Amino acid sequence: MLTNRRSTMPMKHVRMPSWHAGSKTTTSALPTYTIDNTPKSLTPAILTSTTQSLPGYTTTRLIGAIHGTASLTHKVPKSFMKSLSGSFTGSWGEPKPLTQVLYQARDQAIERMTKDAIEKGANAVIGLQIRETEVMGCIVVSVSATACLVEKERRGVKRDSAQENPF
Repeated sequence: MLTNRRSTMPMKHVRMPSWHAGSKTTTSALPTYTIDNTPKSLTPAILTSTTQSLPGYTTTRLIGAIHGTASLTHKVPKSFMKSLSGSFTGSWGEPKPLTQVLYQARDQAIERMTKDAIEKGANAVIGLQIRETEVMGCIVVSVSATACLVEKERRGVKRDSAQENPF
C-alpha cells in the first residue's frame, strides 16, 4: 500500500508490477510476424482460386455467390501507433504493422466468405475478388466469389466427348 502525499490515507497500488502476467499487453493488439519478420497471409481451408476454374478439378455444380467483409477503425492502441511511427524512421519503407493489420482483415473477410461457402454445401470457391475501400474513415475489406462443388479429375481415364455432353 502506498500513501497519498496530501493525506495519510492508504491508497491501493494502481499499476501492476511489470513481472505480473496481467501487466503484459495482449497479443491480439500487436501484429504477428513470422521468423523472417515479414507480414504473411494465411491460406483458407477450402480450395480457393481467383480464376474461373481449378486446374486438375472438374466443376460439377455452381452453388452461388458468396461474400465476406471485415473492417478496421482508426481507434488502435498506442503501442501499435508507436510501432507504426517507428517504421517511418527517416527513409522510405513499408509500415509492416499496418501491412500486417491489412493482411489480418483480408484473412478475416476470406474466412467469413469460406464459412458462407461451407454452409451452402460447397467444397471450393472460384472467381475470388478482393476489394479494399474506405468508408467513413474505416478501412473495409470485402471479398466475393462463387461457391461450387468440384471433383478431382481422374488420371488415365480418357474422356469420351461423343458420349458425354461437352457443354
